[in-house]
Amino acid sequence: MVSALAPHLDKILALLRESSKKLSRREKLLVLFAVIFVAVSALNLIYGPIRDALVRQEDRYNETTQQLQYVAAALSRYQKLQIRRDEIEREFREVEIEEGALSYLEELVKTKAGVVNPQISPRDIREFGSEYEQAPFSIKFPIVDLNRLVQFLEELVQGKKPFILASLDIKRRPAGDSLDVELEVSSLRRKKST
Repeated sequence: MVSALAPHLDKILALLRESSKKLSRREKLLVLFAVIFVAVSALNLIYGPIRDALVRQEDRYNETTQQLQYVAAALSRYQKLQIRRDEIEREFREVEIEEGALSYLEELVKTKAGVVNPQISPRDIREFGSEYEQAPFSIKFPIVDLNRLVQFLEELVQGKKPFILASLDIKRRPAGDSLDVELEVSSLRRKKST
């Protein structure tokens, strides 16, 4: 294809040489500046859109890189939170009271505090997060032995199946050495699926 255009290009170049010989020096400079102007304009027309496209591409690349770094950090944080959530749920499953919190509390008061007939009243169940609920109880009983009360409270709060101790009120009875104990406790359990 280039060989087919070569004779035509030779003719055009020969015609331009003949025409340039007829031009004065000032006309030759004017034609030279016009050719340079046309060449620069043509290059600018070609270069401008390419440069704009490259700038837009670089901006998109930088934005994508920042988003990728943000996503990587968020994913890492999400994985850590998932691991922590799984650990907490495992801990809750280990301390969940399968036999029922009320029975467990009655047995705990009998064995640790030595009280035969405690007054244990369940309260309204409240939500505790999205998958758990808090079951509060009010407990009242008289006790004589302070050491047994301490053992009961330690097992209640720090034992294998710990409860949340919301309030504790200990009052001395006017007659005798016994104490009236009132406490509010809560157990946590997984919500029952309906």
